[in-house]
Amino acid sequence: MAFDWKLKAELEQRFGEFIRMDEPMFRHTSFSIGGPADVFAAPGSVDQLISFVAWVRKEGLPITILGHGSNLLVKDKGIRGVVMTLKGLPSEITLEQETDCQQLLAVSAGRPLHSVLSFAIDQALKGLNFATGIPGSVGGGIIMNAGTHSGSMGDVVESIRILSPEGHMVRIFRKSLSFSYRKCDIRDDFGNPVSDAIILEAMLRLERGEKNRLQQERDAILSSRKKSQPMNLKSAGCFFKNPASGKSAGELIDLSGLKGANVGGARVSERHANYFINEGKATAADMIGLRDLVRERVLNRFGVYLEEEVRIIGE
Repeated sequence: MAFDWKLKAELEQRFGEFIRMDEPMFRHTSFSIGGPADVFAAPGSVDQLISFVAWVRKEGLPITILGHGSNLLVKDKGIRGVVMTLKGLPSEITLEQETDCQQLLAVSAGRPLHSVLSFAIDQALKGLNFATGIPGSVGGGIIMNAGTHSGSMGDVVESIRILSPEGHMVRIFRKSLSFSYRKCDIRDDFGNPVSDAIILEAMLRLERGEKNRLQQERDAILSSRKKSQPMNLKSAGCFFKNPASGKSAGELIDLSGLKGANVGGARVSERHANYFINEGKATAADMIGLRDLVRERVLNRFGVYLEEEVRIIGE
């Protein structure tokens, strides 16, 4: 454990209602891979979250914020310290300021992206169809600037509400959010980076659209994704970022003859070469071994070093 028995006893006494010890992380990632977290917390209210985070930071324990685990590889020995998920918090969407052409939505950070998309279409609001088939939570989607060639979270985020490292609830507006490829940098009003911020809510700006047309567009995107991507297997989506120019990571891996390549229980998808699949009993070591094999082959053949899009954490 990352703390002694006294701290463990105090933790259980104070927060036993929503914590578990030595929680296997394979239960919480789309890869179905990962060793135990020392402490796994799922607070049921914002007040519980604030109190818990304040205690954890006071004790100097490391804390990892978990979205829906859809872009995450946890190593086989697990995660030291505390892992906290927002999935236990109230998951709300409310209609806020509106005009004839636009509508603001206030969305809880732990809410699944697909449910926000469904809500938007029901309200005849466009701007989120790029998220069709993308797993994960709103907060995770913002941190990773999730998206496709047709759009990304950075296109629709108006502001976010965070719990700051000092324990304050702060609204961060668009001008202080810097979105780039699979990344979002958060800054304060003075331009200073905000580290260890916990996103609690997002305000999304969407445009008025036509419900039937939005439904048809979503259905067409989903049909295309199902044909080209292994959506129902144990995967974390695209494993590597696409290079800044030239062929995509998937094309480079395919041209390197690596579709179907495997290390242990980890395999490169035959449907989409940038998807790594857990065939059932893969370990994190298998996935990392497959990453190294693919990266080396592509580098040797094309001179391109592939960077991970999947976050690899733990030990």
